Amino acid sequence: MGNLVLDADGNLYGATYYGGGYGTCDKGIYPYCGTVFELSPPKAKGGKWTEKVLYSFKSGTDGADPNGNLVFDKKGTLYGTTFFGGNQGCPQDGGVGCGTVFKLTPQPRRVRPGAMRFYTASTVVLKAWRAMA
Repeated sequence: MGNLVLDADGNLYGATYYGGGYGTCDKGIYPYCGTVFELSPPKAKGGKWTEKVLYSFKSGTDGADPNGNLVFDKKGTLYGTTFFGGNQGCPQDGGVGCGTVFKLTPQPRRVRPGAMRFYTASTVVLKAWRAMA
């Protein structure tokens, strides 16, 4: 798991290495492949923070076990990486995938103030980088 990142509205975003919906991550030991989440501050002082899972990884082409920090671009899109999933053809991966670079794109807010922002996920397709000697 990487650091939490803050948006302009005071929401915190992060990723969990495990947890989320049931996927294909080592079904016997760690069947949950990780999440990206949002924590929203309380509306009133002393209130509770609200947690929302934005995405649960499934260990397919979407990836598994997010690692590292999340990054926002100017449009509010979140980018991150996963340790596993993605291309299942890596020679050194043992069949669990080489990892992915992913993005979560915010959908437009509803007209009324304080409306939720919804995200859609996609995997950014990148060619594998070879280790530099």
